[in-house]
Amino acid sequence: MKNKVQVIAIIISIVVVIASLIVFSSPTEKAPSTFVSDKDVIIWGIDDESLFADAIKDYGSQFKKKVIYIEKDPRTFDRDLLNAIAAGESPQAIITSTDWIAKNRDKLTPPKVSIISAENMETTFVDIATASLVEHKTTQDGIDEKTIWGLPLWIDPLVLFWNKDLFNQSLVAQAPETWDSFLDASNKIKELGTGGAVIKAGAAFGRARNIPLHKEILSLLLMQQGSSIDEIFSLPTKEKEQAILSALRFYTDHGKPGTNAYTWNGTIATPREFFIEGKLGMMLDYYSYKKELTDKNPHRAFGVSPVPQMQGGKLVYIADVRAITVPKGASEKDAAWGFARFLVSQPELKKITSKNITVPARRDLVAIDSLPEILKKSVLNAKSSFEMYSKENSMLISEMIESIANGQLLPSEAISTARTKRSRLINEKK
Repeated sequence: MKNKVQVIAIIISIVVVIASLIVFSSPTEKAPSTFVSDKDVIIWGIDDESLFADAIKDYGSQFKKKVIYIEKDPRTFDRDLLNAIAAGESPQAIITSTDWIAKNRDKLTPPKVSIISAENMETTFVDIATASLVEHKTTQDGIDEKTIWGLPLWIDPLVLFWNKDLFNQSLVAQAPETWDSFLDASNKIKELGTGGAVIKAGAAFGRARNIPLHKEILSLLLMQQGSSIDEIFSLPTKEKEQAILSALRFYTDHGKPGTNAYTWNGTIATPREFFIEGKLGMMLDYYSYKKELTDKNPHRAFGVSPVPQMQGGKLVYIADVRAITVPKGASEKDAAWGFARFLVSQPELKKITSKNITVPARRDLVAIDSLPEILKKSVLNAKSSFEMYSKENSMLISEMIESIANGQLLPSEAISTARTKRSRLINEKK
């Protein structure tokens, strides 16, 4: 009897997987008529309109509907949205980062199960996409209640860019695979002048003020040691406290004059600028930057490799996820979710991601053999880069890094100071 029940359970699971693949992979997929309204579909996004031009054209031809995409400035996005909602002119859908979606769930509406279920999400899209967009809550009855807050479009993994000319000149044969070899390569490449001046930097590492992705890099180091940025502000176990100290010390030593790792300071240009100038050996950045770097400097010889890992540790990568969601203020929510489902269908998503050289969020597209190995490895093992930190927490993290790198505080003192300041901010809000 037990074996019979197991067989039935397996059959049901297979049927669910096949059904979800059919729903999302058919080249001629059409959104149900109930999800198509007579009104124009207004989409707001932070990416270039050209990425979605073909999909918008296809949707218009198939459903005889007009879709209008409006590119918004990320710096004023929140204010513009609030003003639009207040004026009763909310967009029907929004294409943005999962970081924004996670912080603004109170402004969003989830799709009906008839449009997509959590089970469909988990079988259709890669793990990092569903982890970023499906919220889990345990009910009083012990049931795992799942809420979908967006449909994923593409994954943009953090990778290592390295200057081949500087590597060759410094007799470094290959891109580092571990943080130990990363430090060794950086020390061989760097060139320091009088007073700690950085003539050539081994790596863009160790500071906050002129490294835009410092929180992402620190998050990566912490996650590879089994911790997270959130735990900096909590009271973690002794083991995790040591992991936090270790990650902070390793990162900030690269920006602290007088240490063996020192290679970067607060007076240097941003990593991208210094890399283009040919004065930077390595930097961590998102894979999508590769296109811009090639366009701006076609003669710069550079390589792209997976981010370094802890020696003998578990592989951990991080990535940004772009997704489409629907605000509460949308007048045609079902129609908006219908368009969202169309956008993440196999043929449309393939067109979109071919333009911005990112990784499609669909499992069936990630499986394509032509996808570079670095992307497959970075995406299939990736964790979300976003942390649920507020603007205040972001400021405290930056202050903490700078105070250590400047020699004002020891890592343990900087952590203690950050926790005290955060407690004060929380009490002030109360």
